[in-house]
Amino acid sequence: MNWYDIENERIISRFYTFKKSKHDNSSEVNYLLFYHKNERIEIAIDELDITDSQLNQYLKIFRTRFNDEKSRLQQL
Repeated sequence: MNWYDIENERIISRFYTFKKSKHDNSSEVNYLLFYHKNERIEIAIDELDITDSQLNQYLKIFRTRFNDEKSRLQQL
């Protein structure tokens, strides 16, 4: 998998509720969502040892690096 094939990467949250529970329990699960060759891929990120903002920063850094290199290669 390379950056050429990845599009629209972002972090999303989903809230799940348990209707059969005696308490109104709900849980939030965070996912990294992106499209790879037009296939939607979601990866649960709650178990990663990283905050959502750190992951967002890494995605921005690597997307910027990829776009810079891609435009540099197109100029050659």
